[in-house]
Amino acid sequence: MGGLRACRSAQSRLQTWAFKPPLGSRLVTEVMNSLKSQYRFIDLLKPENEAVIPILAAIEPGCIRALLNITALATKKAMTETKSGRPPRHESRIAQQPTSTPRVPMEQEMADDALTAAAHAVAQNQLAQAQALLRELQPRPTQAEAAIGDGLLASLSSAYSLIRMLKHHEQLPQRLQHLRDALVSHRQSIGSTFALESGDPVYLNAAKTLTENISGVVIFGHSHLPKCIPMEHGALYLNTGTWCPTIRLPASLYQPGTDNDVLADFVADMQHNHLEPWTTLQTCCARVELDGDVLMHAGLCEVLDDLTLQPIGQHQAGMNA
Repeated sequence: MGGLRACRSAQSRLQTWAFKPPLGSRLVTEVMNSLKSQYRFIDLLKPENEAVIPILAAIEPGCIRALLNITALATKKAMTETKSGRPPRHESRIAQQPTSTPRVPMEQEMADDALTAAAHAVAQNQLAQAQALLRELQPRPTQAEAAIGDGLLASLSSAYSLIRMLKHHEQLPQRLQHLRDALVSHRQSIGSTFALESGDPVYLNAAKTLTENISGVVIFGHSHLPKCIPMEHGALYLNTGTWCPTIRLPASLYQPGTDNDVLADFVADMQHNHLEPWTTLQTCCARVELDGDVLMHAGLCEVLDDLTLQPIGQHQAGMNA
């Protein structure tokens, strides 16, 4: 929003301004929008980055170069922000690295060097070099994750999988194998997507700011995922999710040892819009009860077919609203 505001301000003074839209917006406008009418799962499957993008690449290899270009831009942006001392922005999906680390074994230092070099290669769209650098870390992401953490490796594993899918443009079985590797590398993020207590950093940070000096309730929507997360000072962050169907990726598809035949069946259903067996509808609302300025009860409820409320997330009563 800051870039759009600066562009508008410059234009009001009859000045030119090169507006650069967020990478997420570019992903939607350059890749997703043209495919949504053909593949209805794009708006329903969660999470978008970790699940939709690799599945879309497996189904529509023609969009891989555009996806990889956006991945490269996100990697370059995150690396620049990390180097400048600022935490990477949420849209990069690359975890913030600690400012100081204890002495680590030589094997971990070598892995760190390989990932840094691979990140530079991806950021420069040097695909062959990136593939060569990441080959040593694949196809066993669990070993590398144990040494260096999940965030950066997961992002670059996705880029590596996109590169390999691009190589096997006309060979669906190979693309499915690379899709499986990408999903496995993101298993932590995918597995926590629908957990009530696990939240998107963008919304969590906003909720923390709003409840910094108070103990109350903050209610958001927009993310399409219901959340009920206790904050500091006894505050509570609620997100009511969406009253539209969503698709949750089955756990068997993003855990090590996934059967590619099962994955192929799921991908085929997504490709041919056979979505009903995979969709769920969770109609959530926030329930907040006050007695004057005292918060008596707050939580997340699901509205059942008979219009009764079934609590699915609770909060301690008796706090200032």
